[in-house]
Order: sequence, then C-alpha cells, then structure tokens
Amino acid sequence: LDGTAAGFSVYAGPKDDANLVEYAKGSCRVSVGRSITLANKAIVYPFNHPTNGAAVVFSAQNVTVGTNAAFKAERAGYDYCYGPGACYAHHLSGKGGEGNGASYGGINSRWHADDNYLEQPTYGNAYAPFWAGSPGTYQSDGGLPGGGAIILEVSRQLTLYGRLDADASADSVSAGLGSGGSVWVKAKRIKIDGGSAKITAK
Repeated sequence: LDGTAAGFSVYAGPKDDANLVEYAKGSCRVSVGRSITLANKAIVYPFNHPTNGAAVVFSAQNVTVGTNAAFKAERAGYDYCYGPGACYAHHLSGKGGEGNGASYGGINSRWHADDNYLEQPTYGNAYAPFWAGSPGTYQSDGGLPGGGAIILEVSRQLTLYGRLDADASADSVSAGLGSGGSVWVKAKRIKIDGGSAKITAK
C-alpha cells in the first residue's frame, strides 16, 4: 500500500475458543507470498471479532512499515460488554457503578472510591499475546472498546519505521476505558528505527 489515502481493513470472524492453540491462530489469515510494504501514510486496520475476540493474522516473508505508515488496531478489540476483562457483570448483578476500566495484563480500575466495584482478573499470556483488549463500562451500557490484536508472522525480516498501534481509546471523560490489545511479532529478524518507530498496546 502506498499513498496518503491508502487503507486496508480486515475483519475477523468468530472462532471456538475452547482450544486456545487453535484460537491463537486467528479466524482470518492474510497471507502474502513475498512482502507486505506500507508506505506514505498507508494504514492496515485489523479488527478482532467484536464479541468472540478472534484475531486477524498476517503472514509474509518480509514486512516493511514505513515512516507514518501503520498497522492500526486502535479500538478494534472486544466490543461493549464482551471480553474476559470487561466489568459489565456488576451492572447485571444490580451493584451499580459506572465508568470502570477493563483488565488485561493488569487489574482494572474503578471510576471513584465509593463505586460498587468488581475486580476483573487478568488474562492472556505474555509469551503468546494474541488476545484482544476488553471494553470499559459506563452505567448500564458498555464503555469504550478495547484495543485489537496485531499478529505478524514474518519468515524473514520485519522493518519498522512506522507504528504498530493496538491501543484502546483514550478520548473519554466519563466512560470507563478499555484495556490495550496485543502486538505479537514472530520474525527471524527485526529492524527498528528508534527515531520514528512506535509499538503501543495501552
């Protein structure tokens, strides 16, 4: 992809999560025989399944993400009320509360000290980060979605000058924020430009 307006969106379907080995392989695979190259602000948007959380997996011999280009999975994780780190259960139980954050690698946060708050357990695997982030909560509805998962299987080299962005949204005043997603890169070699490259999942 090359150009300011170039964008490519890929949406994962659901997948049975009873077998985590198979679930980790994603429900949608984009396979390229040679190279994936993003240049001049081109962006690829992978979306996890919003209720099941299954991911999109990209595979190629080489992947190059140029300056100002990105794989962007911001707010592409579990949607409202879904996900293992969502704190929606306290609304269903009648405990009230609003604006609680979601958990993932860390315990979720509460909106204020007197909130009827349910702590959600952490989930995922630091050595195989294929899970999407969970949504926050707001009153009786869901809050903002979690970050998605960026999974790259590169048989030769990943060259990164741009961004791998799996953040949850940070633009809320009162709704609980979702948890960041995952970035999982499997590559023989990784070359990163420290001046412009950025990898985030917060």
